[in-house]
Amino acid sequence: TMVPVKSDGSPASGEAIYSQLCAACHGLDKKGNTAQNVPPLGDVAQRLKKADLVALLGTGKGVMPSFAFLSEAQREALFPLIVGDLYDRVRPEDKPYFAESRGARLGTTDFTAFQERAREKGLATLRTALEPARRALREQKFLSGAEAAYPDYILAGSFMWPRTISPLELLDADDPVHAWRERMLDLFDGMARKAKTA
Repeated sequence: TMVPVKSDGSPASGEAIYSQLCAACHGLDKKGNTAQNVPPLGDVAQRLKKADLVALLGTGKGVMPSFAFLSEAQREALFPLIVGDLYDRVRPEDKPYFAESRGARLGTTDFTAFQERAREKGLATLRTALEPARRALREQKFLSGAEAAYPDYILAGSFMWPRTISPLELLDADDPVHAWRERMLDLFDGMARKAKTA
């Protein structure tokens, strides 16, 4: 679900995704940390084929965790709901690539109409897919218990992506997942809440 557009520093860019998910270990400069067995990423395109890199993101390796943090149902439910908003925020020079690649995937380049149709049933599908998290959050403050930990940050990251590119409210205000997301946004003096939004 991470759309590979050219980086311009905007919230919808690959650079923004990198800074949210990868930079903590690989560094903002992508030089890695050999002492901690974290490889540099500046030459990753020469070392790995795209398919191998995508597979690695899904499985993790060594000290790198898996980033398959959304279930297939969640990934399939989320992208159609915001594809029109995402297309509106892609840089003009990246729109042809987006239209070709995502149009082939969706069978249309009318992303606004596709998004509208998807939202008719898809929002309920996404909310249903979040039920395992919802059950846990009815009993405890965070997925990990009393304090936020890895599972919380991974799922919160999946909400940051649509938050930065779409004004669509994915969750009902009385949903325990909504309350949890608000708590996550407030951590570290509201660092995540201060991120630029759509």
